[in-house]
Amino acid sequence: MATAVLLLTSCGKDGTGKADIGESCSEDFECAGSTRCISNGGHQITNDGLSCVETDTLCSITCTRHEDCASLGTGYICIDDCFQGSCLKGTAH
Repeated sequence: MATAVLLLTSCGKDGTGKADIGESCSEDFECAGSTRCISNGGHQITNDGLSCVETDTLCSITCTRHEDCASLGTGYICIDDCFQGSCLKGTAH
């Protein structure tokens, strides 16, 4: 049973073993298609003021505005808070 689960995990959703958009990664080569491994995070208040903290790295494409994500389909928005902008599933407020 454990072997079967391991094999399914290593194949990825599309059978290539590559991570899809929004999935965790460490390096660009782990991402499917033209996506890259991009840092994501947010602001954290410290004694020295406001700083950016990386929370994870996810496969995505770079962006500067929501329209840049249109090639991925509907439901993707540009998250451009502290690091290079990346397209992720979500809703714009």
